[in-house]
Amino acid sequence: MKETLLKQFAFCLGLIFFVCSPAHGLNQIRVQHPINTGAYNNSVMQDRDGFIWVGSTNGIIRYDGYKTKTYKAGSGLLSSAIAPGIFEDDEGLLWIGTSGGLNVFDKKSDSFTYYHHDPNDGNSLNSDHFNWAFKTIFQDSDKAIWLDIQAGVNRFDKKTKQFLSLRNNPKDPNCLSHDSIWTIMAGKDHLLWIGTDAGLDSYDPDTHKFVRYQHEPAKSDSIGAGKVYAVQEGKDGILWIGTSQGGLNKLDRKTGRFVRYQHDPNDPESIVHNEVYSIAQDSNGYLWLGRSYAVAAGLERFDPQTGKFVVFRHSVDDSSSISGNIIMGCYEDRSKILWVVENTGAIDKYDPNMKPFDLHQRRADDENSLSSNIVSTIVEDHKGNIWLGT
Repeated sequence: MKETLLKQFAFCLGLIFFVCSPAHGLNQIRVQHPINTGAYNNSVMQDRDGFIWVGSTNGIIRYDGYKTKTYKAGSGLLSSAIAPGIFEDDEGLLWIGTSGGLNVFDKKSDSFTYYHHDPNDGNSLNSDHFNWAFKTIFQDSDKAIWLDIQAGVNRFDKKTKQFLSLRNNPKDPNCLSHDSIWTIMAGKDHLLWIGTDAGLDSYDPDTHKFVRYQHEPAKSDSIGAGKVYAVQEGKDGILWIGTSQGGLNKLDRKTGRFVRYQHDPNDPESIVHNEVYSIAQDSNGYLWLGRSYAVAAGLERFDPQTGKFVVFRHSVDDSSSISGNIIMGCYEDRSKILWVVENTGAIDKYDPNMKPFDLHQRRADDENSLSSNIVSTIVEDHKGNIWLGT
């Protein structure tokens, strides 16, 4: 009898740390903390072999599910440890934009190829410096590699090994709106969408025509103010754009009009901050928004169907909350696991298939918390309420 009571008591005491409560903590997600790079992080991606790669100020870090391996700068390694962006092409090669040129890593041979700016070669890279941005490299349907850097855009032909240059020319309206580039992507219609310091540009590689979308204060349906940091293609021809000052924007390409989602201090369900540095769309259609290292706003999720924003923040009382509030961006892998990039070292792992558990414990500063952490009895009444005896 005594042994049975002890077992029941131990069960109740253990359960206090894992009481499932579907109605509690709606603005929280449960994450794991598998990686800490010890550096300032910027981006994350998964390669075709299932490895997770992180771009940081300490090189690139590979995670195999158990341990990490860091590729730093040095002879035969990266040309610079400041490596904000990583992209895998159709051959499985990793393209890495650094502050010391473009590096291409062949995982099979464990070797690097380097491309640098040569002022005496018009077919070389425009600049050795890539912006500290989430998505700076892209491959189009013709297998060409597009690079956005601090001096325009380059298109790299993998067969000829030459770079085509797109630059801003103040005297030519049919060109880039600015040479400082933050993101590049190709839509389903093969148009390139380029985020610059001056706004959003579209570029047709077939006709070589540019269209500029820039903020006009007098027009509420123009793009939001500031730089364009992020572009994400959504459903039905919609583009989602992240700006430095004008919030999250939705572009209807059929009409050319923008809808801005901006912070409203009187609306707790509005976007939490008007800077949107990165956008990742998951398999459920949610948009996950990141900010730059200057904005500690937490991890924000937007539901395009309802127009509602939810913010998830770090909690010192909850070890399963996100590691910090400076969230640079997210990436959903093939298993539908979301990898969350915290700027100061941590990479969090959110598996939406894991059942949520809440921690209920005694907190001296919270009169609504448990009266004691020693729980001897747990009972459910006829209304579904849980009663705890301490």
